[in-house]
Amino acid sequence: WPQMCTSAEQIGTKFFFAFGYNVPENYLVHWDGSYELDTSAEVLWPSGLRTKISRSFVNDILKAVPRRGDGTMHVLASHAIEGKGIGPFDFQGTRPDDPNDIFLHQERLELRGYRVFCAWLNHNDSDAVNTFDTYVADEEGYGWVKHYLIDFGTILGSGAVQPHARRVGHEYYIEFSPSLKAAATFGIWDRPWRKIKYPDFTSIGRFECKHFQPETWKPDYPNPAFDKMQPQDAFWATRTVMRFSDEAIRAIVKTGKLEEAGAEEYLVKTLVERRDKIVRHYLLQINPLDSFRLVADGDRLVLGFENLGQTAKLAGGSRYRYRWFRFNNLNEELTVLGGENETDGLAVPVPQDPGSEFL
Repeated sequence: WPQMCTSAEQIGTKFFFAFGYNVPENYLVHWDGSYELDTSAEVLWPSGLRTKISRSFVNDILKAVPRRGDGTMHVLASHAIEGKGIGPFDFQGTRPDDPNDIFLHQERLELRGYRVFCAWLNHNDSDAVNTFDTYVADEEGYGWVKHYLIDFGTILGSGAVQPHARRVGHEYYIEFSPSLKAAATFGIWDRPWRKIKYPDFTSIGRFECKHFQPETWKPDYPNPAFDKMQPQDAFWATRTVMRFSDEAIRAIVKTGKLEEAGAEEYLVKTLVERRDKIVRHYLLQINPLDSFRLVADGDRLVLGFENLGQTAKLAGGSRYRYRWFRFNNLNEELTVLGGENETDGLAVPVPQDPGSEFL
């Protein structure tokens, strides 16, 4: 299983960096086991005791690591995260030690929409324990808190030292309703996820697309930000997921250096199909118009936009009704600029209103 964990970590950091989050800078390498020992380093034991590190201690750990055919080990090397560590952040409330943190975390779009990304990649262990904040200061002494997502060893089909449990993505660690339902029917009803068949890839673990439903996917524990996700949050994240072409997905998966025959192709195919399920579900929950921008059309301005439903080939030709208004921020007065119009194009003309300095 070691390749499963390190490959998942490598692939996960690449995806979440591309989503726009801060993550560690990881590299997947094949290591021959040779090293130099820093004798000043210490080992922190669970009891709180610290002892000087020894070569025998390191060698005992390495004995348990499987070797590849050429004698090397499949390991992950990570750059130290920038700044002074100040611990994880929570998915609700704010950091009391950060005066810049003024918005409740459960109200933040990037944390509520984070649920869509986690569902796509089956990032079940996505709670506060796998976040990390650092304090970063520039040369002039001005500092700020930087937020990171860390530890993607349990992502895709990996459960770190073993494949994911069958429960992952379907139920929380503790969930009473399914147990009570099974007991009430004397076992006649059983959890559907118990019967899911997974392909036999030891380098991937349990990861599939046939039974995946983005709207019902669950992490290991309830998450306050996930629970408050609105259609607008999901739309924001889905728009990002849409931008990952098949080729981009394949390029990221390739960084995992999956050596098992057929594993890389299976993982790419599964991610593509899970992506398409996310797009189909969430674009149908909200008006999918996006990318509004003012552009010149000859001597006039038009408001251009994109219909992501058409881009995703979920809909054919569409007609749009529109009407212009001007809003005065000072007195909150709303003024109608002309009547209602229709168009089947992806741009509408901006009214030439002499009373508006902006136009």
